[in-house]
Amino acid sequence: MGLFSQTPPQEAVAEENVADKKSPIGVSRSASTDDHPNDELPVSKEDSEVEETTAQSTSLKDYFPLPIMNIVFGGLVGEFSSYFTPGTSTTEAHFKASVSRLSLYIVYLFIAKFTLTYFSMYCFRVISLRVSAAIRLEYMESLFSQPISKLDQVSVGTVVNAITTLSNSIQQSISDKLAILFQSTALLLAAYIIAFKYSWALTLATSSCLLFIVIICCLTLPAVSKIQQKVDKADEKHSGIAAEVFGSIRTVISLGAEAPLAKKYRQWVTESRNRGRSMAIVIGVQFGLMFFAIYASYSLAFWLGLKLFREGHIPNVNTVIM
Repeated sequence: MGLFSQTPPQEAVAEENVADKKSPIGVSRSASTDDHPNDELPVSKEDSEVEETTAQSTSLKDYFPLPIMNIVFGGLVGEFSSYFTPGTSTTEAHFKASVSRLSLYIVYLFIAKFTLTYFSMYCFRVISLRVSAAIRLEYMESLFSQPISKLDQVSVGTVVNAITTLSNSIQQSISDKLAILFQSTALLLAAYIIAFKYSWALTLATSSCLLFIVIICCLTLPAVSKIQQKVDKADEKHSGIAAEVFGSIRTVISLGAEAPLAKKYRQWVTESRNRGRSMAIVIGVQFGLMFFAIYASYSLAFWLGLKLFREGHIPNVNTVIM
């Protein structure tokens, strides 16, 4: 792909799928110390496994303090309700002692969550950096193993975009999204265990929002993924133009090609922005419906909880708070 062979987005949109099939370069989906047995890696395989185990275990324990904190907070609400109810038998000394004890529990839960979150995010961050570096190395090895005729078909911008953007996306997915996956799983399990212990009926009723959220994600995530791929294609195009222009700046100036190349670059930047706008609409709908389901579940929990309390199915209002 030469410097003056970049086609505008209107003509190249139909060619993107064909170009993908002809691309000689593939990025490795996984990376470990076994992929490069002759390389001198700073960390052994055993140390890497220890970090992965530590990251997973701390992530699974990270969100357990949150459901427990709801129990403590529900106990605080119960103590205040019991003490300020007219005709109560709760003394001031007992009330202050209970509030002090429960407040101290909240401090302990904060310390536990802070420690677990720190170790979890640190380990996942180190793992993501190592995997990203291994993927970059694998990419460069695959690139340099191609024939010269194949390398001439790949623009510099495509290589730069693959090494930076794609590897950074993988690194972010491991360091952030993978950690969130383990933490959310632990939170869901702990919350259901505690909720079913206090009121199974209220738990099942409020769980209806999860089904709604799953349906919304199944409908919107495929569209977001397709649009993101189109945005990445446009980013590769304008990155390739910019890289080749700066690499041959003397030739560009001597031929007076600044204006046409700037126009082509501007066209692909505009195309990338337009494709990103369509993705923003889908993401807005997705998050709007998800937060609607979350707040609707809060309303349902308070309404049904008070109804069950009046009918005598739950012992006190603390269960609704928990």
